[in-house]
Amino acid sequence: MKTDGEPCTLSTDCESGMCINGLCCETACGGGVINDCQACSLAAGASTDGTCGTVADYAGQLENVSRARRLPRTMLALVALCGALVAALVSTSAEAGEQDEAAMALYDDAMDEDYLNTDFDDAIAKLEKAFDKCGKKGCSNEVLGKLYVGLGIVYGAGKNDEEKAKAAFVDAFKADKNAKPVEDYMTGPLTKLFNEAKQEAAGDDDDEGDDDDEGDAYEGDDDAGDDDDAGDDDDAGDDDDDAKGDDDDDDDDFAGDFEYVPPKEALVSTPLPLFVKVPEDIGGGALKLRYKPFGGTAWESLKLKKMEGGFSGEIPCKQLRTTGELKLYMIVKDEQGDPIATAGTRKQPLTVQIVNKLEGDQPSLPGKDPPEQCMDVVCPPDFPGCEQPSADDRGGKGWGASCEETKECREGLICLDGSCEQGVGDDDDDDDGGPAGPPKNFVTLGVQLDILAMDGVENACGMFKDGELQQVPDNHFCFNDDGEFLGKPRDKWWNEVEGGLALAGARILGGYDRVLWQGLAAGARFGFAFGGSPSVGDAEDRYEECKDDFGSEACREPTASSFMPVHAELRASYFILQEGLVRPYGFLGGGLAQVNAGVTVTVCDQAADDGGSPAEDPHEDCKYIGTKRDDIEAYQVTGLGFIGFGGGAIFPLYGSWGVNVEAKFMLMVPTFGFVIAPSVAPVFMF
Repeated sequence: MKTDGEPCTLSTDCESGMCINGLCCETACGGGVINDCQACSLAAGASTDGTCGTVADYAGQLENVSRARRLPRTMLALVALCGALVAALVSTSAEAGEQDEAAMALYDDAMDEDYLNTDFDDAIAKLEKAFDKCGKKGCSNEVLGKLYVGLGIVYGAGKNDEEKAKAAFVDAFKADKNAKPVEDYMTGPLTKLFNEAKQEAAGDDDDEGDDDDEGDAYEGDDDAGDDDDAGDDDDAGDDDDDAKGDDDDDDDDFAGDFEYVPPKEALVSTPLPLFVKVPEDIGGGALKLRYKPFGGTAWESLKLKKMEGGFSGEIPCKQLRTTGELKLYMIVKDEQGDPIATAGTRKQPLTVQIVNKLEGDQPSLPGKDPPEQCMDVVCPPDFPGCEQPSADDRGGKGWGASCEETKECREGLICLDGSCEQGVGDDDDDDDGGPAGPPKNFVTLGVQLDILAMDGVENACGMFKDGELQQVPDNHFCFNDDGEFLGKPRDKWWNEVEGGLALAGARILGGYDRVLWQGLAAGARFGFAFGGSPSVGDAEDRYEECKDDFGSEACREPTASSFMPVHAELRASYFILQEGLVRPYGFLGGGLAQVNAGVTVTVCDQAADDGGSPAEDPHEDCKYIGTKRDDIEAYQVTGLGFIGFGGGAIFPLYGSWGVNVEAKFMLMVPTFGFVIAPSVAPVFMF
């Protein structure tokens, strides 16, 4: 490091941290501003190299003022006239600066937010908006000069475009011949470009003497903010934290201009109060804190408030939700908004350890109690005393920043045409075409099993008594290998069904459900059933043959119908939870379906195979009155409609895919039956 009086290029070259007039200086010495009557080198008019002092001819200037007091009255009148002209010019300048405040707000966002976060395209866009605000006469020359200087810094250090950087610096001097560099952002190559631009601008003034362009707003460049340029947003917030294009001699290498010792530790999920005392020799009208929480991808900003003895502010607890190292540094600005000093830097930030348990007290502001721990933190579901943060929390992007959704912008701003703008909008992103919120549509294709609760009955296949056939109950039908059974069973000889559950078959079902409002959904199921009761076969032909041989009174007329395999269902559902690892729901519906289940029974058949009587092969177990048949299937028939109810759950697996598991209960009508119908299906959600 160099001592006071030695040649330097950057403030980082000097032990004092001050490089003024090309030499290391003991103080800031006015920042090296031209014509402020202060200098830190013999060449610039100081009495000693490295020591700030009044320029050597300042006493002569005072003598000239003294002589002016002795001028004749005519000369004094001329001076008064000149003063009036100057006042008029000042008034005109004040009117021309009506957009200064708005333009500087954009400048601050561009340089302190976007440029420092390496969002160079956003920085350029905001500076261009600032020029648009200024128009032809809306901003003072001083402000226009600052805007051009900022643009040159972004192009030169951020985008590595020296040609555009130099052009911006030239425009800065055309707008304001006293334009100054922003020392905290200047690098060696940038300083060189800045000085070359100053000489070029001075040469243009000498050659042309044309002031027509002075004060004109920057008209922009078609390539500004082009996606092909360096400085893609993907690099924002990288751990190296260097602006692209910075050289090794970037004056971010120093650790700041004044000492500030932050708290060693602070409690997690608790606001962190900070009080900063800026040395009197630095002064400053504002102080901005830049900080990056542990695990953060970008530097956040906080403007500290001026209070007695310094500046104060609190880092909110939502930025301190995890333990680890909090990085921070501070930028002091003068009344005009120009950076004049820092405590810490992006490369060498100050740090605070965020911990679960403090050894001492939580930091606090002077005269105030330490803040209490917040409860709006991320925590396990249903954890006592712990609430989840709102999904409506807003982002930190300022006015003019690029955006895709309103929630990325700060409070009071909306995302309009790709950038954060003033306005009030609807934060509901359900209809923006994106996958915002829980899915509303569910498509399934699965398998359902039908389990029928069969009744316990006697004479399930009917009975032949006193020369007459009786079919009681009327919802049971019997079948053999030929189709419907047309025999004449003896009364109470076996021929019975014990009650219980029986598998009736299965069905393939495709489904669609749509959430309409706050978890309420409407849906449908369509499919095809397998199983059910057998075909009636050639029962009609056998009946006709029997009538021809024995007459209709001696034959049993077929009464069974073929099984209906079609399934059609409408339902209404309510999702108890629409998000999470398990999404349970209940439903109520109804539709068209038939469910038939059967069991094997034994009968004593008093008819021959051709339907005639008596049986051809009487069996001793039937006391030789009929033929014992043990291959008869007795089916209970239910439907053709149903009322369904039950519940289920969707288990998300990957992306938009999951599994739907459901338990359905069906009350069959008009032929009653009770069916248990579990199902499983893959589900696609969107």
